Amino acid sequence: MGGGCPLYTLSMMPVRRRSAALALLALGVAAGSAFADASLTNLNLTPLNDLGSGSYSNHIGGLYPGGSAHRPAAHDAAGISLATTQVQPRDPSGAVNVSTGKIVMISIGMSNTTQEFGSGGAGSFVPRANADPARNPALVIVDGAQGGQDATLWTNINAAAWSNVAVRLASNGVTSNQVQVAWMKQALANPSNYGAFPVHARALQAMLETIARNAKTRYPNLQLFYISSRTRAYTNGVAGLNPEPFAYEGGWATRWAVEDQINGTNTLNYSPTNGPVVAPWLAWGPYLWADGTRPRSDGFTWLPSDLQADFTHPSSSGVYKVATELLAFFKTDPTATPWFLKPTATPPAVTITPTPPRGMAPLSVVFTAVTTATNLWWTFDDGGFSTSSAPAKVFWEPGRYRVRLAAQDGPGNVAVTSTVIDVSGPFAVTTASVDGTNISISWTTTGGLDYRLQATDNLTNGFTDISPLVAAPGVGQSVTNYTAAGEAALTQRFYRIRLAP
Repeated sequence: MGGGCPLYTLSMMPVRRRSAALALLALGVAAGSAFADASLTNLNLTPLNDLGSGSYSNHIGGLYPGGSAHRPAAHDAAGISLATTQVQPRDPSGAVNVSTGKIVMISIGMSNTTQEFGSGGAGSFVPRANADPARNPALVIVDGAQGGQDATLWTNINAAAWSNVAVRLASNGVTSNQVQVAWMKQALANPSNYGAFPVHARALQAMLETIARNAKTRYPNLQLFYISSRTRAYTNGVAGLNPEPFAYEGGWATRWAVEDQINGTNTLNYSPTNGPVVAPWLAWGPYLWADGTRPRSDGFTWLPSDLQADFTHPSSSGVYKVATELLAFFKTDPTATPWFLKPTATPPAVTITPTPPRGMAPLSVVFTAVTTATNLWWTFDDGGFSTSSAPAKVFWEPGRYRVRLAAQDGPGNVAVTSTVIDVSGPFAVTTASVDGTNISISWTTTGGLDYRLQATDNLTNGFTDISPLVAAPGVGQSVTNYTAAGEAALTQRFYRIRLAP
C-alpha cells in the first residue's frame, strides 16, 4: 500500500463498513506485535520508535508524548536555541572564549556505554569522532562512562563515578566548567530485583532524572543531555545482568524522563524563564534497540555476532554499530550540528529525492541523494539512521516526518539538508446521501494525498473519473466532500476514491 496509488471501491450501502475495515487494518499494522515468545533470535517485540501509538503492556510507544516519533516543536526549538547561543567554546573558568576555548562532551553510563563510546577499540565513538575531519576542532570528547557503574551508583552526587569523570577531564586538559554536552546510556544491574514492568522501568526513570540533576550540579554549563536506552540482549535469564525483556522495557524509562521535562514535572527545569535551573535540556539520542535479526523500519538489526559471549556486552561489530548511530545523530540533529561540526565555507552540493514523497501509512520510501560527497549520514525523526547511498525506511504511522542528511566530502566539509515526508492516515466514509438527482459522498482523511472520485456501472468494466484530481487537504485538516451531480438518476453505480501520491 505504501508506494503506489491505493484504490478504494465504494458501493452505496456498504460503503461505511468497508472503509471502517480499512481504517482498522491500518491501525493494527501500526500497533505492531508486543509480546515475547520463546525465541531469543526474535522476541516479537516492536522497537519503541516503531511502536508509535501502539502499546506494550498498556503503555503507549513512541519516543515522545502521545506516541510521537519526534520532539515536540517547542522542545526542539529550545534545544536548537541552546545549541546555537549557549554551547560555546569556554576557557577553564567557564567564560566564553571563541578563540582558544573548548566545548566538552562527556558520556555517562556503565560498561556497555564506555565500550561503545570510548574504550571499545578503534571502532568506538571517541576515536572515530576524533579522527573525523568534520569534527569541530574546539570539541573535546571525554568518555566518562565506567564498567560496573549502573544507574544506582550515579545517583549519589559524591560517588566515586563522578570523581573518576573529574580525573578523566583533567587528563584531557579540560575542566568541569567546560562540559556542555552529555550522552547517557544507563541501565539497572539485575533489574528483576526491582519488579516486573513497569516497576523496574519507573525505578530507572527516577534514577535517570536524579543523574541529570546531579550532572547539572557537577557541570554548571551543561546545556544538552541526550539519553539512549539499551541495545538488544540475547539472554532472558531472569536473574541475569540485564536480560530481555528488561533491556527492551528500559526504553520506557528514557521516554518517561524526557516526557517529565517536557510536561514540567518532577523538577527538571532547564529554562531560567521558568524558575531555578536544576537540569540540562533532555532529549533522546539515537534509539539503539532492535529485535534481533528482524529489521527495524530503518533496516537496523542486532545480531548474535554483535555481542560478546555473555550475550549482553557488545562485540567489536556491536561497538561499531552504536558508534555509527552516534556519529549519524550528532552530524544531522539540529541541536548538535552547531557545535559538533566544524564551520564549512564550501559545503558539497546535495539534493534528496524520496520515492514516493508522500502516501498512506504504512509507507515505504527509498531515499536517494545526488551529491559529490563521499560519505552520507541519514537520520529519521524516530531515532533511526542509515549510512546507505539509498536507504529504505518504513513510516508506520500518519504524520509529517523530517529526514535529515549530512553529506560529507573527503576534507570534512559537510552539507546538512533535509526533506519532509507526509504520511496520510486511513480515511473513513462518513456519509453517502441522495439529494434529488445528486449523490454526496463525504469522508475524513488526515491529508497528504490528492484524490479523484471514480465510478462504474458494472464492476467488470473499468472505472472512469467523475471528478478532476483534487488537491490533498493539509495534514491536520480532516473533511473532504464530493457531490456527483445527476448520479442518483442511474439504476446502479459503484464508486471508488483513488488516492494518488
